[in-house]
Amino acid sequence: MHHIIDLHGLAARDRFDFWHESLSTMYAPIDVRAAHPPSFRGGVEALDMGGVTQVATVRCSAVTASRTTRLIRRSDPECFHLNLGIRGRFGLSQAGRTVTFGPGDLVLYQSWRPFRTTSDGRPGTVSVIEAHIPRRLVPVPATRADDVVAVRLPVDSGIGTLLVQFLRTVGRDCGRYQPSDEARLSGILTDLVGGVLAAHLGTGETPQGRVGLLQVRQYIESRLGDPALSVAEVAAAHHLSVRSLHRLFLGHDTSAGEYIRRCRLERCRRDLADPHQARLPVRDIAARWGYPDPANFSRTFRRAYGVTPGEFRSDSVA
Repeated sequence: MHHIIDLHGLAARDRFDFWHESLSTMYAPIDVRAAHPPSFRGGVEALDMGGVTQVATVRCSAVTASRTTRLIRRSDPECFHLNLGIRGRFGLSQAGRTVTFGPGDLVLYQSWRPFRTTSDGRPGTVSVIEAHIPRRLVPVPATRADDVVAVRLPVDSGIGTLLVQFLRTVGRDCGRYQPSDEARLSGILTDLVGGVLAAHLGTGETPQGRVGLLQVRQYIESRLGDPALSVAEVAAAHHLSVRSLHRLFLGHDTSAGEYIRRCRLERCRRDLADPHQARLPVRDIAARWGYPDPANFSRTFRRAYGVTPGEFRSDSVA
């Protein structure tokens, strides 16, 4: 799905507020302060890859953005955010580190931990290509997650060069892709990111070594609405034993069954927070993502998020 945030035609006093509100709705709640709100300029063009990953070109005047613990508690998509600098200079602070980066540099940060970013494009605007990737799709063990944020990632050769080229191409051509392209683009993105992070961490893991897991994840995400989807069914569809399927997920901080549950709950949470679906009954959203029993869904959702689906919806769309 192609999204555009265009500020043309808005009164000067409204431009920054509209941009800020649109950005928070599209990604996650974030506090943004413009250096000069009356003269603010900006825009966003994004490609939503089937609700799983997203690539966006973001343009704006100088701003400071932060995500606090309070905002994280309010809503968190649990995503890694990958930034490729295009124009201007940027600063990023997270996990006790601060890095500056500019055109051609690639940095990563986490949505589920506080961060602060700054941008300076004097006298014009800055621009960055951002990729938003669910945490579960990034092959970094929880014990190493802080090692990949607020550092410049390797981009000078091999997979890093391919990733930069991919982001530039998709960011430039967001409006040219068809819905049928989205899953393929998402798979390419997560594969390339995995290769760059493996090179940074020195794990020696390559995208080719993860093809099996990537295929399994994509299969699961295409079948979430089927209540009969199970670990045994996924294993059989890939000509694997259940034990071999579980082995694929080793080292990735989840199991096959937990991955199915987390994906379903994430889709439900996303739809419950969508104001355009506010009139759709909770039970219909639950059934759409593989929970035909409303009572079971309510219990499962509350165990995961600490509130009932109805309470979450009320807080999110209020």
